[in-house]
Amino acid sequence: MEKHENRLFWVIIIRLVIALSILCSAILIQLVSKTILPINPLYFLIAFILFLSVAYLFLFLRKAQEQFQNYFQLIIDILLITSLIYLTGGIQSPFSFLYIITIITASILLSRKGTIIIATLSILVFGILVDLMHLKIIPYYDPEKVYVASYPVSTVYFNFFLNFLAFLITGWLSIYLSEKANKSYEELQEKENKLAQLKQLYQNVIESMASGLITIDAKGCLTFANNAAYKILRKNDKSQLPAFYFDDLFSNLIKFDELVKQVGKSIFYRMEGFIIANEERVEIGAVASELRDINDTIMGYLIVFQDITDIKILQERVNLKDRMAALGEMAAGIAHEIRNPLSAIRGSVQLLKSNVKTENVDEITNIMLRESDRLNKLIESFLNYAKPASFKLQQMSLCSVISEALEYLKKSCLLNNNIQIKYEFPKSLCNTMIDPDQFIQAIRNIVMNAIQAMPSGGLLSITIKEENNFWKLEFKDNGVGIESHRLKKIFDPFQQSTTGGSGLGMAIIYRIVKEHNGAVEVVSVPRQGTTVIIKLPQLSE
Repeated sequence: MEKHENRLFWVIIIRLVIALSILCSAILIQLVSKTILPINPLYFLIAFILFLSVAYLFLFLRKAQEQFQNYFQLIIDILLITSLIYLTGGIQSPFSFLYIITIITASILLSRKGTIIIATLSILVFGILVDLMHLKIIPYYDPEKVYVASYPVSTVYFNFFLNFLAFLITGWLSIYLSEKANKSYEELQEKENKLAQLKQLYQNVIESMASGLITIDAKGCLTFANNAAYKILRKNDKSQLPAFYFDDLFSNLIKFDELVKQVGKSIFYRMEGFIIANEERVEIGAVASELRDINDTIMGYLIVFQDITDIKILQERVNLKDRMAALGEMAAGIAHEIRNPLSAIRGSVQLLKSNVKTENVDEITNIMLRESDRLNKLIESFLNYAKPASFKLQQMSLCSVISEALEYLKKSCLLNNNIQIKYEFPKSLCNTMIDPDQFIQAIRNIVMNAIQAMPSGGLLSITIKEENNFWKLEFKDNGVGIESHRLKKIFDPFQQSTTGGSGLGMAIIYRIVKEHNGAVEVVSVPRQGTTVIIKLPQLSE
């Protein structure tokens, strides 16, 4: 529809141009002529055409019925051309070719049937004019011109036949060319639509990818990035990336010059490492390849990458679990081997202390007893970690279990007055499946770590929230915090402790939470505090 409207608009414009051209020609002829020519009617005719053109534009802008506009304008054109031919000599007029232009215009605006109608109407009107003038039913406009009647009838009709043949051939040829052009245009439009759909499909696929995708030119400047790339690279403003070079974003992974060398050696170059995105360390895995044009010239490079930070964390946890399993097997045997002679040593020291009463011996034996008790406590913790008791899960409220653990610490005088504890529990029962004895031990370890991290006192906040069918427990203190290099191995056994413990507390917490089908995470900022986050599956109340 839009295509035909544009054609109609240009027909109106071309008609205006033709009318103005005839007007200029008439004025020029009048100027070079030595006598005044009787062509005033021609001026009126051209003025009328100009008036009609303005009316046509008005109808076009008002979006009148398209088919009506086409037929109306073409029929008026035929009548105007006929009038012009009458004024310029009838069959001898040089303007009979305008019928051909009208027929060609009809083939552009109308269907095959409409073109035939316009061609037939042109032949009929022209034939009627010639006959009426030949039979002197219509007088010639200029009596001084040579009468058509002075020509033989055969000459008159021969000229008419030539025009008739020209109109007919023009009509059929215009129909053929117009239909072919329309068909080509429709095929082109169909291909353009399919191309647009395919382009949109490719765009949707690229933008829907979970992996980041970027393209860079031969100089290393970014030229495209999909939505996932913006997310992985921690860029919120999409106008930011095109201003970056590859080394601005991926220098910690690989330099651009090295990337070019490695990609040139193989079709795909795989790499793993980390980048710093918005001051955050992001582990990524990437595959790079060349981008070539139709002449097999390198245009740039394509890089597909993924954020594998979570995968790396999972791998570390799996490795930790494997290490813990191997350590557990070794620990059980070692602990028993140490514990047996330790018991004998302690008994002997007690016997010595009771039989020998001197000041030096008392001091030495007290040191030996204290250190043997400390070693025995360490071995006991180690055995609890290496050979955990069987878990007896039962439905209980997290709120009551936490309250019981804190009550135990208060009665044991382990909570001093410098430590404030703030609770934030939901109104629901917070039911889940837990082993109360084991989970209380985990809570005691967390709370004791928090207390020891705040030697001058502080605030310990304990909250329980709902999150995606899990109970989320947070133990947040404002103590000394944990350095980042230690935080990565916080759940490994025998790590250096900031609280002076055995280094097994967090490993035991990790094991207990895992046995409850939960997850545990530690977030800490040095000199600001530590938050221990535990997630346990919910139970419907």
